[in-house]
Amino acid sequence: MRRKIRLNAMSLERMQPKSKTKRAESVSVPLSIANPSMAELGGKASKSHIFVQVGEISNLYKTSKSAARNRNRQSTHTVITIDLHGLPKVVALAKLDVPLPRWVDVAMTGEYPWVIPVKIIRG
Repeated sequence: MRRKIRLNAMSLERMQPKSKTKRAESVSVPLSIANPSMAELGGKASKSHIFVQVGEISNLYKTSKSAARNRNRQSTHTVITIDLHGLPKVVALAKLDVPLPRWVDVAMTGEYPWVIPVKIIRG
């Protein structure tokens, strides 16, 4: 077997390396770019709110099934909303920590899968 491999290797011819081509010179970009004001654009492009699932850690899981997501959104309980718009990160996190234990209790006394959606208004 080795002899066959060695004989095949002797019949192989090496190719010359490919020649490198020169790239066209790039066009210089001006240093100052005129950006329109935010008032003309209509504000930020990000979402103004997000939905998060709140509950006991063992019940929080990510599912790709749309039926499960729709069931959570259309459940019988009202959606809890918290407004963190304009708050610094440290203050917003502290404000989230206060009602979190109460939200977990509400989720655990509810129905399966023992999680509730919370709408966080951000900005």
